[in-house]
Parts: sequence; C-alpha cells; structure tokens
Amino acid sequence: MPSVWKKEQRILNRIARKKIKDATNLQEFVQAGQDIKEIPNGRPALYNTPEEMEAVIAEYIEREEKAWKMLTITGLALALGMDRRNLLEYSKKDNFFPIINKYRQVLLNQVEQALTDKSKFTPWQIFYLKNNYKQDYQDKIEVDNKHSGSISLLELSRLADTIDERDVIEGELIEDPPIEDNAS
Repeated sequence: MPSVWKKEQRILNRIARKKIKDATNLQEFVQAGQDIKEIPNGRPALYNTPEEMEAVIAEYIEREEKAWKMLTITGLALALGMDRRNLLEYSKKDNFFPIINKYRQVLLNQVEQALTDKSKFTPWQIFYLKNNYKQDYQDKIEVDNKHSGSISLLELSRLADTIDERDVIEGELIEDPPIEDNAS
C-alpha cells in the first residue's frame, strides 16, 4: 500500500493536470504550470535538522556498544530508518555532513582498533576499509614512467634484431662501455 506522501503527490498531480486541461487562457495555463513546479518531488525528508539525526545516532552507538557489537554504516542506516544510499545522500547536504562524517570516524576508529587486536582481526576488516574508505586505504601501485618521446613498433622491432643473445644476461642488455678518445 502506498504511503501517505505518495497519495498526496498523486492527488496534487491530478489537480494540476485538471487545471491545465481546464485552462481557458494563457494566464491560467501558466499558473497551472507553476503549480506543478511547486508539487514536492519524492519522499519528504526523514530528518529536517542535524540535531534530530544526531540523537538517533547517539542512541544507536550506545545500544551497539552496550551489546559489544561492531558499529556499521548499514547498522546506522537501519537505525535511522533508511538504507545506505539515503545515508550517502544525507551526507552530501552541508548541514548533515559533519554529523555523518563524525560517525564515520567513530566507526573507522573501532575497525582500526580491532585490526590491532589479534583476537578480533579478520580479513573482512581490511576488505571493509578498502571499500568504504578508499581515499585512505588502498593498495597502491606506483608506476614511474619517465620515457619522453615516442618509439614505433617498427623501430622497436629493428632494435630487437640488432641485439645479440650473448649481449643479454637475465633479461638485461649489457652495453659496451663507451670508447674513450685518446687521440689528444
């Protein structure tokens, strides 16, 4: 069964469409269009202020810590009555970002502390950090490519033909030392 806000939205849409259909002049038509723009889109916000959200977050943390459970982003989202994606959308709002970021730091601290305790360590923690805190925890592969200029495959092929197998030891080319000019 659709929630109340969906029913309200449908009713408002029907009224606006009827106004457009019944418009007899340009002014009524324009007014009906403005009425449509004022119809709220989507579900109303669950939390209007960061303080409301912070109270629920504090309650969730206290409840989980008393039960000796690990804090999770999904657990927080469920406590707030939403899913992870909605929580991410809230974190994009300037007024909610600080409280959600603060909670994420509490969670990160808990996971990092568990990493140092051998009795609580699991590979899941590493996976969790790499996927939820990508900017801080990732396997880095640094490639130093200082080649400037270009070389074609044809030139590379010709160069390969000039190298004698005796000049290569363990994959490295042994170059002859430069000949010094002793003519002076």
